[in-house]
Amino acid sequence: QHVSILAWSFALLAVKDRPLLAAVSASAVGQIRQFAAIDVVNLAWAFARLQVADWKVLATVSFAAQALGPGDLEAPQVSILAWSFAKIGCGTEPLLEWLAMSSMRMVSEASPQAVAKTAWALENLDVPHMHGRFLRLALPAVASSLSSDLVVHAGGPADFDGSLSSVDLANSL
Repeated sequence: QHVSILAWSFALLAVKDRPLLAAVSASAVGQIRQFAAIDVVNLAWAFARLQVADWKVLATVSFAAQALGPGDLEAPQVSILAWSFAKIGCGTEPLLEWLAMSSMRMVSEASPQAVAKTAWALENLDVPHMHGRFLRLALPAVASSLSSDLVVHAGGPADFDGSLSSVDLANSL
């Protein structure tokens, strides 16, 4: 857990310390089975945010993520994992299928931002058959979410939280 928090903190500050990341990688590879779901997600995000393609830790994170149970991850966490692997350009067929299927199972719970992130990731991971299926499932859920947001945020466009993610979703079509 401490390893993923350390990596996340450095990534948040955009500090790309290679010796530290090598130590984080070595430690994470040996301890990943003890990580909670959020730690797996944070580790993937940190390496992607810093654009460090450490294949050993990414493969370890991939296997750990796929070993998680259906209730272990929430929709935003799945979208962050998908974004992370897409950002770094890394993904095996089983991982991509798992991310796509997990995303589709949770699409009704996902925020427009999570849907946009996932759509972008599936497109950039070159999974066209899953990208199309995901969008067909996601669009009704996002439309419903956005229409309820428009009613709640009738104060004007400045009050509409999430409008950028709506643009992201539209651009991913």
